Amino acid sequence: MLEKSLADIVRGGVDDVRAFFRGRMQQERTISNAAYSMVTEQTAAHLVEDQGTMDTVLMQLQTQFDTLLNEHSKLKSVMETMIKQEEVHCNKKHEVSY
Repeated sequence: MLEKSLADIVRGGVDDVRAFFRGRMQQERTISNAAYSMVTEQTAAHLVEDQGTMDTVLMQLQTQFDTLLNEHSKLKSVMETMIKQEEVHCNKKHEVSY
């Protein structure tokens, strides 16, 4: 009977220890999950913010690129006009010299 009482006490103690550690593990898991969720949310917020910034920068670059293309087209047109005028001028000079 004494052995049975001691065995019951030991089992009870072991059950208490298991319950204690189970509770601690659950607390640690809860803390870990909360920290993970917080970091994940912050990272997602930063990614969204960075995406917005990148979209704005890309739009500005596209506008600048379009402006440069337009200026290039204008310059090309002016150069072609000048070349044609020079060719006409040279042809006239050439005709006059005959």
